Amino acid sequence: MKRLCLVIACLLPISASAQIDITLAEFGIVDINDASQDVSGFKALIGDLGSVFGPTLLGPANTTGALGFDIGLDYSVSTINKKSAHWNKVFTANNKSVDDAPGVLSIVQLKMRKGLPYSFELGGNVGKLLDSDLWAMGLSLRYAVLEGYRLLPDIALTAGISTILGSREMSILVSGGALTISKAFGVAGIVSLTPYVSYNPLVVRASSYVIGRFDEEQRLVRFVLAPETVLRHRAAIGVHAVANNFTLAIEAIITSGVQTFTTQVGATF
Repeated sequence: MKRLCLVIACLLPISASAQIDITLAEFGIVDINDASQDVSGFKALIGDLGSVFGPTLLGPANTTGALGFDIGLDYSVSTINKKSAHWNKVFTANNKSVDDAPGVLSIVQLKMRKGLPYSFELGGNVGKLLDSDLWAMGLSLRYAVLEGYRLLPDIALTAGISTILGSREMSILVSGGALTISKAFGVAGIVSLTPYVSYNPLVVRASSYVIGRFDEEQRLVRFVLAPETVLRHRAAIGVHAVANNFTLAIEAIITSGVQTFTTQVGATF
């Protein structure tokens, strides 16, 4: 456990000089006579952020059992369209050109799952967006509708909520659920291999704090972006392997504008 904590400490550095700063000043359109807001751009941005920080490793559908416990370390890479108008505004506020801006966002997460009676399972996670000051913390509850039948797949329903921390200009809350179907297979009597598919709708709710921007006469104009809600639909496919007490999983999640690829190593008890 001490070694695992040391690895996490190395992978989750404190970003004193963050390269990715989600700045919203460009989403306020300010001139001498008027001030307006780029609402559609703000909604597109928070939708992408919700997808990037949304739940990963949505399978397998079977739980760890009433006495089971699972811990894992995830590394996720999410592709974004850095040439889109909303990301261009973020990078412009960070004095970055499109060529210098990153096209992928990477997150490292520590995840834990604890089995409960009656096919329930409680999960928790804490993650860090690398090269930024943004963190995420979340909780989830899973219920296995079908589990452990030899001829039938495992089916589970999951509900979860998470929040994104570290932003100086906005608050974001991500909630959603998942329907997961999986089936375990034994390989050579040593490895349990479980492919799975999952559908994961996300609801992203975000609002800004007070933001300042200078107009054409260099006067400071303050504005607030109103709270907005965005619905994103995600589809996932992955495989989870267990050998003795060690686990390895890979997963791909597809959604509008963002694709996320995750690898996890962990242990189950």
